[in-house]
Amino acid sequence: MKQSKKAGRLKTLSLFSIVLAVALAGMASMVSADGDFPFLQANEFIGDATLNGDATLVGTTICAYIDGELRGSVVTTTEGEYGNGHNFLIVRGNNSDLINFTVAGVPAAETATWIANSGPRKLDLSANDTESPVVSAPNATPNPIASTGYQLSRLNVTAIDNGDIYRVTVDLSTVGGPDAKEMYCIDGNTYSTTTTAAIGTPNGTYYLQVNASDFAGNYDDSEYILLTVGNVEPTDWRYEWMSLESSGGSAITTTELQDAAQHWLTGERVNGYLLTLADIQELIAMWLGAGAS
Repeated sequence: MKQSKKAGRLKTLSLFSIVLAVALAGMASMVSADGDFPFLQANEFIGDATLNGDATLVGTTICAYIDGELRGSVVTTTEGEYGNGHNFLIVRGNNSDLINFTVAGVPAAETATWIANSGPRKLDLSANDTESPVVSAPNATPNPIASTGYQLSRLNVTAIDNGDIYRVTVDLSTVGGPDAKEMYCIDGNTYSTTTTAAIGTPNGTYYLQVNASDFAGNYDDSEYILLTVGNVEPTDWRYEWMSLESSGGSAITTTELQDAAQHWLTGERVNGYLLTLADIQELIAMWLGAGAS
């Protein structure tokens, strides 16, 4: 394993600092509507919630808006209910404000009027959604990959819906993976995961079916990610730390993670490639999965 040319210029990086930096990068999107309007009084709501007449799923987001501004939100913990267990939907506003609600991103039929000094109020919410998500821009990088069982390719798609996306999966069964591997949102509407081609996978082009669904059960499974398996030499940046030739083999060691973090922080290229935050997150996930050896 070659040492970084700039390793001598930096002190040993703290893994805690790496993980903290990664965590902080995603915190901007986690500011609550309640924190945005601390100077306004609160109304509290609780009730049943349905989507297309069915009880909402656990994990459904219920939002409240006044004049188009998000003034409160809550994530359901029980099917068909929101605000239960004193986890009220708190809405910040002023007297007589009109409150509009969404269920899983879809406008609810019901509205409410903000009332000063009111206690918790029961308001059942219902919404209808017949629009399916739209999947586009499927791609795999690198492509092709070898049938070695350890060369990773990152699979990306764009998934857009009129409401909230519930789940995006890709069928990897033809290349030795699960038939519904979850793809995670990494940037706006981009969903991503990685895959290998299992040892012995025949050379050829594989059509990996993508399925994107929303909270109402609408889905789009019309798109495929094309992945070619062939006799190729390893050129991807992951080979620096994930290949069988690296010091930890296909697993990620603590030393390898520190080395990768140095490359990311200093901008030193790996096989001509600049590491991104998503790449470091991928390495951290593999490092944790390997038991942080």
